[in-house]
Amino acid sequence: MKSIRLLTGRTLQCVQPSIWKLEYEVRSGAEVVGTIRFPKALSRKAEAESGDGQWIIADRGIFKQKLFVTRANDQKPVAEYVFGAFGENKIRLSESRRLRLKRDFWKHEYALTTDMNMLLFKLKERAGLKGVIDIDLDKRAESTEELPWLFFLVLYIAISNRRQRKAG
Repeated sequence: MKSIRLLTGRTLQCVQPSIWKLEYEVRSGAEVVGTIRFPKALSRKAEAESGDGQWIIADRGIFKQKLFVTRANDQKPVAEYVFGAFGENKIRLSESRRLRLKRDFWKHEYALTTDMNMLLFKLKERAGLKGVIDIDLDKRAESTEELPWLFFLVLYIAISNRRQRKAG
């Protein structure tokens, strides 16, 4: 698999090859460059992998939902994401660095931008039985060190929202 950082400036697709499995492939053309899978049907945990490494994304909490991203072989979280109200949420990378996750529920779009409003990448779901998500990686995202796990974090949120809509 390739590094997500090497694919900036391109449009990727996240495809669910089989509606019977909760496994998704991130593709650049016909090449699989990453995967994200939910081990169990009702799981609130996903395993993500690309050429950059492996991560576990776990959803904890009921009333105040939080996502934790950890490296596959580590117990210490790399990031914590707290769901906010509708619209825009912030991902805190450090004391001085924050990113904005903008969600448009009606269009099923997600955009991750810097605090200076520079677009890193954008996700848009396509209608259909199989879950297809188009991902536009901006070339400027290449310099973002946290890009691989941020990519999978936003993808996890989009897939989880799609699963909830289909179940409800």
